[in-house]
Amino acid sequence: MWRYFDFRITLIILVVLVIVGCSEKAQVLVPQSKSSSFSDKLERDSLTAAMPYTSIRFDLPENAYVSLKIYNSRRRQVANLIDNEYFGQPGYYQVGFNASNLGSGTYYYHLVAGRTIRDREVSDIMYQSMKKMLLVK
Repeated sequence: MWRYFDFRITLIILVVLVIVGCSEKAQVLVPQSKSSSFSDKLERDSLTAAMPYTSIRFDLPENAYVSLKIYNSRRRQVANLIDNEYFGQPGYYQVGFNASNLGSGTYYYHLVAGRTIRDREVSDIMYQSMKKMLLVK
């Protein structure tokens, strides 16, 4: 019973964070990372017209500059969720993404974490990942 209750509360909090617009700023979910490696995952891999919001979570084992961008299938950038921001503490972060202004199709999110910024881009890259998500309207 408690597990079911805890899951529902967590899900409600997650949905509220995404709808309120946490895409403006990444939120720290867990202050200290337990892992020693970078990781990221898409909270929902498909977006629908009824719920065009999703969350992208990533784990930073150390301080880093982060860039998180969304691209369409033609490799054009359609959103810039994190623009070379410095994350000064290790931890598990979450960024919301509202896809209500995009058409149906395949989109990709590209996460880059690095030690420095050069020419307005993350450099000295520690981690880089690109993953696919599907928007169905």
